[in-house]
Amino acid sequence: MSSPATDVPYPLLERLKDDQLPQLDHYLDAGGFAITKMDLLEAVVRLRDSGLRRRKEAGQPIFLNWWDFARAKQQGEMVADARLRDPQGLAESSLLSHDPYGVIEALYLAHLVTGARQALILLDPSLDYLRPVLLDAMDQLARRGIPAGRELELKVLVGDGPPPATQNGRVRLTHCLETWYQVLRILKHPGPGPERQAQPATRLITVGGATASKGLVEVELGQPLSRILEQVGGIKLDGSVKALALDSGVGGFLPADAGGLTMAPEEMMIAGVRPGFGTLYAVGPETCIVDLTRRALIRLAQLGEHPSEDSRSLTWHAVRLTIQLTLRRGGPETLEQLEAITAQLERMGSPAAWPLVSSLRYFHDEWEAHAAGRSCPTYDCNKPTVAPCHYGCPAGIDIPSFIALIGQGKYSEAVRVIRQDNPLPYICGLVCPAPCERSCLRAQMDQPISIRAMKAVAARHALAEGGYPRPQTAPPSGKRVAVIGGGPAGLTAAYFLAVQGHEVTLFEAQEVMGGTTFMGIPAYRLPREVIDAEVVAIAEVGVDIRQGQALGRDFTLDQLKAEGYEAVYLGIGAQQGFTLGIEGEENYPQVHDAITFLRGVSLGTQGKPAERVVVVGGGNAAMDAARTCRRLGCEVTISYRRTRGEMPAHDEEIEDALAEGIDIAFLTVPIAVMGEGGQVTGLKCLRAELGPPDASGRRRPQPVEGSDFVMPAGAVIAAISQRPDLTCLGPWAQDSSLCARTVMADPDSGQTSLEWLFAGGDAVTGPATVVEAVAAGKRSALAMDAYLSGEKLDEALIYPRPRAQVETLMMGAEEKIHLERPDIPKLDPKVRAATFDQAELGLTDEMGLNEAKRCLRCDLCIGCGLCQSACAEVGVNALVLEDTKTERGVILDLERAADRCIGCGSCANACPTGAIRLVDDNGKRKTTLVGTVLKDMELVKCSSCGQPYAPAAYLERLAGRLEKHHKPHRLGEYICPDCARQQSARQQWSGRFARLK
Repeated sequence: MSSPATDVPYPLLERLKDDQLPQLDHYLDAGGFAITKMDLLEAVVRLRDSGLRRRKEAGQPIFLNWWDFARAKQQGEMVADARLRDPQGLAESSLLSHDPYGVIEALYLAHLVTGARQALILLDPSLDYLRPVLLDAMDQLARRGIPAGRELELKVLVGDGPPPATQNGRVRLTHCLETWYQVLRILKHPGPGPERQAQPATRLITVGGATASKGLVEVELGQPLSRILEQVGGIKLDGSVKALALDSGVGGFLPADAGGLTMAPEEMMIAGVRPGFGTLYAVGPETCIVDLTRRALIRLAQLGEHPSEDSRSLTWHAVRLTIQLTLRRGGPETLEQLEAITAQLERMGSPAAWPLVSSLRYFHDEWEAHAAGRSCPTYDCNKPTVAPCHYGCPAGIDIPSFIALIGQGKYSEAVRVIRQDNPLPYICGLVCPAPCERSCLRAQMDQPISIRAMKAVAARHALAEGGYPRPQTAPPSGKRVAVIGGGPAGLTAAYFLAVQGHEVTLFEAQEVMGGTTFMGIPAYRLPREVIDAEVVAIAEVGVDIRQGQALGRDFTLDQLKAEGYEAVYLGIGAQQGFTLGIEGEENYPQVHDAITFLRGVSLGTQGKPAERVVVVGGGNAAMDAARTCRRLGCEVTISYRRTRGEMPAHDEEIEDALAEGIDIAFLTVPIAVMGEGGQVTGLKCLRAELGPPDASGRRRPQPVEGSDFVMPAGAVIAAISQRPDLTCLGPWAQDSSLCARTVMADPDSGQTSLEWLFAGGDAVTGPATVVEAVAAGKRSALAMDAYLSGEKLDEALIYPRPRAQVETLMMGAEEKIHLERPDIPKLDPKVRAATFDQAELGLTDEMGLNEAKRCLRCDLCIGCGLCQSACAEVGVNALVLEDTKTERGVILDLERAADRCIGCGSCANACPTGAIRLVDDNGKRKTTLVGTVLKDMELVKCSSCGQPYAPAAYLERLAGRLEKHHKPHRLGEYICPDCARQQSARQQWSGRFARLK
C-alpha cells in the first residue's frame, strides 16, 4: 500500500495504517462515534464545500443527493455499494478489513442528518469473507449500548447484481463504499477556515500495470492524472505503455500521454471516460484494447446498472458484436454497427458507453485491424484456440479429445491422439505431475478431471487389445540422425524424427532403456513392463536402438559426424547427484546421493542400506528414496529444513509416504554426519526457524544456535538435487558457448551453438519432470526436421493444436453436476510398504467413463460469451459465463441454465463452434451444451397443420415482449410460422380478388 500524499489533510490511507482500528475500544478512543447530533444544513454545506462528487453517472455533487433524500416524504434507505467494478481494486477490501466501524459510523451520521434508520451494505462476492466482520461490529456496538448499534437497522448482503428493490417506492441514498468513508472524513473534520467549511474531497486509486510501483494512492479531486502516477514512480513514455485503463476498461481508456487530464467530472466526460474510476492501470503494447473492451462490457452488463430496458438490450448486443470482432468473425460492417450502437448508448447515458466511446476514439486502428481479420498482440490468427488443459500440458496433448474417446470406449483411438504429441502415454499416465489438471476449469465447479490417470486407462486397454496403433510415417528422407540417451527426451525425439521419415539410431549407455524413468522412478510407481512396452512401440516406427553404448566411452560426437549422421540430439539427462557439503559426509560409504541409490536399486546392485535411514530433502526424489528404503525393510525419517507448506514434493507423494510409516522431521538443518569405525551412527542437525523468503519465494530456514541434536541412522541419503555429467562430451565440455553447468540450447528448438547438435531434457534444464522432457524432445524433433530439410522452423508447429473432432457424450445436467472425481484405488499402505508391486491400481473402466462425462469440453466451448450475450438480449439470462484464471469464460451454473432456458435457440444460433445445439426430435426440443442436455421441452403443436414447432415457454416470452397492438392474435392460437404465412397470404390475395369483383 502506498503512502498518502502529504498535502491531503486527514487522509484515509493514514487511517488504514492503524492496525488497532478494528478494535472497538481503540476506535472509540480515536474519536469514533463521538458525534451524536448533526444539522442537515451543516452537513449539506460541508459536503458542498468539499467538492465530493458521485462516482456513478455524470459525477453529480453529493450534497444534492443528501438534500433530496432528507426532504423525501417518507424515510428511505441508505446503501453502501461495495461491489467491484474492477476486481483488481484494493480500496474496498482495504477499507472494510482495516476500518470496519468506519462505514457504520458514516451510515450513522447519515441517520443523524436525515432520520433514516434502514441501511444496507452490498458486498461483492469476492468480499464475502468480510460479512461476518461487519455483522460482528454491529453486534458489539449494540452490546456496548452505543446508539449506532441500536438505532441503525443494518443489513449486509452479498451479490454482484443491483440491490433488491425497496418497498412502497422508498427512496435510496446510494454511494459507493469509498464515498461513505469520504463522507465520514468530511463530516467529522471541519474545514481549514471560514471561507471553506469542509475538507477537500479525495479519491483512493488502485494503480498498477506498467508502473514503477503498485498499490493504493490518495489524491485530491481536481488533480491531474499525472499526480496519481507520480506517487507510484510514473510510467514510461517510450512505447512500453500503450494506454491507461480506468477500472480495467469499465471506466474507459486513455492514451498513455493523457496525464494532463484532471480528475474533474466535466473534463473526464469530455475526454470520453467515466469520472468515478477507482483503478488506473498502465497497459503495454502486448495488450489488446478490443479484448479489454469486451471484458469491460461483459462486466458492465452483469452489474445490471442500465438506465432502461433498451439500454440493457443494446449493451448485450454491443457485447455480441465486440466478441465477433475479437474472434475475427465480424467485418467492417460489424464495426459500423457497433459504432452506431455506441452513439445510442451514449445518448441514453448508459455506463457501457464509457469503454466503447473511449476505445473507439483513441484506438480506432485496433478495431479496424480486428474488422480486417488481422492478428493482434493477444490473439494470433495462426494459433488455434485450445482448451486450458491442452494449453497447460507441456507436451501439448489434445486432452479433451482423448478423454472423449475414452468415454466412447475407443481406447486405441485415444492413444493415437495422445501419441501425436507424446509417445509415452502409459508412463506419463502413471508418473506425470499433471500440470494440465491445474488448468482444468472443472476445478471451479468441484475438482479437476483425473487427466493423468485417464492416459493410463487408454494405454492399458490399447496394449491389451494388441498394442498401440502405429502412426503414419513420412517417406524416407535419406537423412541419418543420432539420438544419445534412452530417457523420455531421447525416446520422444527419436520417435518423432522417425515418424518424419528420418533414419534414426538411438544410443543408450545402460543395458536397460528408459533413462530416469527406469533408474530414477521406483518400480512401485512405474512397473518395468510399462517402460518396456512403450520402448517397443517406439522401436516399431523404425528407431534402431543400441544399448550399452556410452558417449565418451564407446563413441564421440566427432565420430558420429564422421560416420554420416547429419544431426545429433543430446538427451543424456542429469544423472549426477549433489552432496550435502557437510562435515563427515565423505568419510562413510553409507552416505549416498538419491539418484545413485535409486539407480542401484533399479539395476539390482543396491540392497538394504541400513536398519535406520535418514533421507535429506523435500522433493519427489526424497519421497522416492524414502519409500524405496521402506520397501527394503528400513525405518525411515525424512529430514527437511522447512515446513510442510514449503515442501516441493507433490502432496499425494507426501501423503503416501506418511501412510506407509515414514516420519518427516521438519525445520531440521543437517550439519554433520556422525559415525565410528567406518560406520554411520547418526546425522547431527540444528533446529530451524523460517525467516524471510529466498530467491525461490520460499521462506529461508534460519538455524537456531544451541539447538543441535543427533538423529540416529545407519545410512544417510542426500536427495537435494542433481545435475548432468558433461565429461562424456570430451573437449566440447570445455566450450563455454556450449556448456556451463548444463548444456546450453535454445529453449524453443533445442539447437546449440553447433548448428547440427541439439539438446533437451534434464541435460539442458536440470532436473525436471518426465512430461517436460517429452515436450523438449518433441520440440527438438520438429526443429531438427526443419534443419535437415533446409527450411526455417515454423513456430506455429510448436503451439498446441487440436488433433481430433470428437463427438460429445450425451447426459442430463443433473448427472453432469453431481458426478464426482474418484479416488484412485491403491494397495493398502501396510501391504504396499512391503512390496515393489504397483501401488496405484488405476481407474476402473466405470471411473474412466464418469471422468469423461465430467469433462466440460473446453475444446468446443471456447468461452467467447456470444451465447451469454444472445441469451441476455432475449431477456432470459439463463447462461452466465464465470471468469477464470485462464482469462476465458466458462458456464458452470448448469442448474440456472436448466431452470431458465425457454428453448428459443438464440444461444445455438450465436455459438461459433457448435458447442450449443438445438435438437428437435419426437415432439421435443433439447438444448445441449457440449452434450449436456440443459433443457428437454415439449414442443407445442400447430393448431393448423399439427406439426410441433416451438416450446410453450418461448411462445409466452415472445408474447410478453410484444406490445398489445403489435401482438398477432394467432400467436395465442399456436399457429406455426409456416401456417401463419400461408394464412396471411390467403387473406391478402382473397382481399384483392374481392376488390376485383
